[in-house]
Amino acid sequence: MKTKNVLVSMAVGLMGALATGIASADDLPYNVCSDIATCQPLANKGDVQAQYNMAVMYDTGDGAMRNYGTAAEWYRKAAEQGLAAAQYELGSMYDGGYGVKQDYAEAVKWYEKAAEQGMADAQYNVGNMYYHGDGVAKDYAKTYEWYTKAANQGNARAQLGLGILYDNGYGVTQDYKLAAEWYRKAADQGLSTAQYNMGSMYQYGDGVPKDYKMAMDWYQKAAAQKYTSAYLALGGLYEGGHGVPKDYKEAIKYYQKAAELGDPEGDYSMGLMYYNGKGVQQDMVQAYAWMATASTLDSTVSDYNKAKNDIYSLLTPAQQEEAKKLANDYLIKYGHKPDDD
Repeated sequence: MKTKNVLVSMAVGLMGALATGIASADDLPYNVCSDIATCQPLANKGDVQAQYNMAVMYDTGDGAMRNYGTAAEWYRKAAEQGLAAAQYELGSMYDGGYGVKQDYAEAVKWYEKAAEQGMADAQYNVGNMYYHGDGVAKDYAKTYEWYTKAANQGNARAQLGLGILYDNGYGVTQDYKLAAEWYRKAADQGLSTAQYNMGSMYQYGDGVPKDYKMAMDWYQKAAAQKYTSAYLALGGLYEGGHGVPKDYKEAIKYYQKAAELGDPEGDYSMGLMYYNGKGVQQDMVQAYAWMATASTLDSTVSDYNKAKNDIYSLLTPAQQEEAKKLANDYLIKYGHKPDDD
């Protein structure tokens, strides 16, 4: 069954000041001042660059004790003077609830101000707010409009987003070929989700000729960035013998990598391999432990719960105790959810 291609959500709450790579007060974006002592007098007089520098120092904790509330105040002063970077940062503060009460409508307002000045990251974020319906009514046509503006400036996440819209027919006529074109642009910039999606397009022949070798190449690129869905896809190729000789041991290797990164589908796949004795000696204790881990990480998936309960009923009382202990060990060791791009 085809795995649905994935959209990366924006990293709300990751302050743009951090994203710009500011490592210390010496790396402030504007050279009008370099520390609180020199920036504050200028900022108090209305110097917009000094105001932004003040915000960055309080935001990052470099040059001042980190204080998101104070950072938001200084971002607001600079934003109200029309500085796009400050408008974007203030939007991020409202988006993530940093230093201010979370307010998606306010986030959209400030993102739009920066977006209208041509800031690609802000344009992407506005598009994403319309995609999710955060602070505005969900509107895929608006999403498409803003993603296109950002994508045409080379924003990889917006390029991925356009691929998702075309892949699923959200706000546009479904077009796998255009989806693949936009995924490729983002994938070529190193975005692991887009690389995974390219692999999926090649695996299933959507918008590109079906090609397992190309699928594997793209999955490997995403897997090199520890993208768990890519590990699962690679495991599936080896388990099914698609484009490669069938190799259960190699499949297990990839499933376990996903499981170790906290992906419940990886746990479930490991459980199935032990249950069926594929690439390993059949082991119902191991099968239960992996299934129970999957079920705990995501109790909404009925297959995980059913498999766990079915296998448990096959165990002796002694095996049940052993299996529960092993499941707890796996949950402690691997029970964290994987991160996105």
